[in-house]
Amino acid sequence: MDLNYSTDAVEASQRFDYWSDVVCRHFIPAASRVPDREHFNARFSVRSIGHLTLAEMSSPRHHWERDVQHLRSGPNEDFMLSLMVSGRGCLSQA
Repeated sequence: MDLNYSTDAVEASQRFDYWSDVVCRHFIPAASRVPDREHFNARFSVRSIGHLTLAEMSSPRHHWERDVQHLRSGPNEDFMLSLMVSGRGCLSQA
């Protein structure tokens, strides 16, 4: 499975909503928010190799949060390995 999503072709005022629908609801159940919706532009691609799913994301600053409901809504126990190529990130778990 190879999938590519980009907000490039989406009207600027609708980009973050599109992103939230595609990425946060269909691939990674989470809540997301951004400091600047008007200038949001992002890309997300997914590639499967056997039982392993590789995803690449490029986006401006935004905040993701996965609560108990998000974790329970997925059918699988997933593990995430993250590699930051540039920028800053913070990952925490309570």
